Amino acid sequence: MRDGSTDGRGPGTHASGGAPILRRGPRPGPRGRSQQGLTLIEIAITLCILVGSILGLTVALLESMVTTRVNRETALATDGARQIISDLQGTPLEQAFGLYNSGQSGNLLGNAAISNGGFAIAGLDPLSNDADGLVGRILFPEGGLVALELREDAADTRFGTPRDLNGDGVSGDALDHSADYRILPVVIEVDWNGASGPAHVEFKTVLAEY
Repeated sequence: MRDGSTDGRGPGTHASGGAPILRRGPRPGPRGRSQQGLTLIEIAITLCILVGSILGLTVALLESMVTTRVNRETALATDGARQIISDLQGTPLEQAFGLYNSGQSGNLLGNAAISNGGFAIAGLDPLSNDADGLVGRILFPEGGLVALELREDAADTRFGTPRDLNGDGVSGDALDHSADYRILPVVIEVDWNGASGPAHVEFKTVLAEY
């Protein structure tokens, strides 16, 4: 006779065998696995975005550092060239070519030592193929058979030649005017090995007596 009791068996057992009944939770379905996979994808995307942001920031910082160095080098080159021009303008006109042409060495212009028309600028490195190791150069319209001749007929747009240098009314003759010039075209060049590679600045002026 059964009265609804458990026959002395604890809950969760079969009346016949006494074996425990295992209760299992719901198995993860396709949707649960999809959510786990989606979470991994989201993590991967987040990591990619983070890495990309870090790389972008690093590149921007490096570019900023290079730009700062380039600007500093250009300022040094510009200041050095302008100082040479200022010092040349303070030199007696009739002495300028004789003292600072490409054949002279060991002269001092202002605070700059001039060697064969070249000069150094502190903070700038010369190009690897620079023969004299000097970043700056003072250029005049030289030419002819003798390297130290000052020529009116040297065809060079930087100096505006051919032109009349001695004021005799004849422009572009084939004579040496190193001893009788009244105007003296000058080009100052600075070439250096910069933060972004070879760099160059150039300034032009004309020395004259008035």
